[in-house]
Amino acid sequence: MAKTTVMLCQKGTYGQFPPGMLYEPKLDGIRAVATKAGLSVRLLGRSGEEYTKKFPEITHELRNLTPQDFVVDGEVCGKDFNSLAGRVHLEDPFKIGMRSKVEPCTYHIFDLLALDGRRLTELPLVERKKALETLGETEHVRIVRSEPLDALLERVEKQEIEGVVAKQPSSPYEFSRSPNWIKFRPSESQDLPIIGYEESDKPDRPYRSLILQRGDGEVQASSGLSQEDLERTHEMFSRSEIVRTVGRKRYFKHPVGIAEISFYGDGSIPFRFPKVKRLRFDLPDKELEVTDAQEK
Repeated sequence: MAKTTVMLCQKGTYGQFPPGMLYEPKLDGIRAVATKAGLSVRLLGRSGEEYTKKFPEITHELRNLTPQDFVVDGEVCGKDFNSLAGRVHLEDPFKIGMRSKVEPCTYHIFDLLALDGRRLTELPLVERKKALETLGETEHVRIVRSEPLDALLERVEKQEIEGVVAKQPSSPYEFSRSPNWIKFRPSESQDLPIIGYEESDKPDRPYRSLILQRGDGEVQASSGLSQEDLERTHEMFSRSEIVRTVGRKRYFKHPVGIAEISFYGDGSIPFRFPKVKRLRFDLPDKELEVTDAQEK
């Protein structure tokens, strides 16, 4: 299986975004290079995996996208990564065809390497992007465009995308890992003890955020919990003794559980946009090793 060399990103520290870059969403899918020559279309993965017949909804639309021949780089995405992985392992054409109709995937193109036999890899990224726009889009073939960084961070916060990619506007397409492309993803989550909460001003929400202990300090995290978990924690909180009140904040005498927190940053800097992912009811009470921070 021949390896398909593509341009790869270096890793960056979330929150330390360089100026003067083009920012794009980092998608959670399968990297693939698509080649169209006449009516022939191939879709190949980074390691040479043949995806052409795996995604007929994509290859069909690539074939009819434009009369021009092209080579493009992009990401195949499904409704989620598990669904996409299951699709890749299908071999039966009938099952593949059925899945393409029930759960169609989309090919997101972010770079143009060649057009009508002309190699474009030496051109600056901004020029390749302009040429890419001439190909057009279809239902399952979309173009990835740069967006304002703040807007992308909001999409990461909503878990619509897994991160951000920064690209140097003047960079050529390099068939290697390059500092001209940098990927940023939120750090791994952490399990932290719940030491309090902030009251909500909305009647349908038991609280606005949780207060959690991290080292000798505290972190306040907005809730990403289901209504069921919100009600469950509300019951826990109502049975817990409150020893300190600061405005709308209520601090417990003892921690009442553990929450998994997602955040931006590498863990050595203050959390950005911390959010409660889930409650760790699976962890025993012995995991609650805390200091007296909540009584300070």
